[in-house]
Amino acid sequence: MTSRQVAIKKLPDCFDKNSRMRFLREIKALVETPGHPRLILDLSSVPQLNPELIDALVECVDRVERADSELIIVGASPEAEVVLELTQLTSIINMFPSVAEAAIGFQLPDVYPLKHDSSGLHSRVGTA
Repeated sequence: MTSRQVAIKKLPDCFDKNSRMRFLREIKALVETPGHPRLILDLSSVPQLNPELIDALVECVDRVERADSELIIVGASPEAEVVLELTQLTSIINMFPSVAEAAIGFQLPDVYPLKHDSSGLHSRVGTA
């Protein structure tokens, strides 16, 4: 069985048009790399979903599906979960309370250390 990368992106608590564009560029680069990394989006620092973030999540889902990859959302606040349910994103995105539980869902042996990238979005990368 071939191992596949898993990227964990932690979204900033302030998500505006500039961070949306940066985020989507990073997602595009991740899912276009060989091995099509599986993606865990950590929303634990996002108390509420604003329109830019919702649009970015929809576009992220589209890019991940086109790349034949997988997406999981973790750490959504109760308010964010309600918005995700109302927008019906929960019907196409798996959700877990934590990165550790998502790692179990992806059958990862462990959770990888945090790596800071130049965009200000945090990521962890490992293989499964």
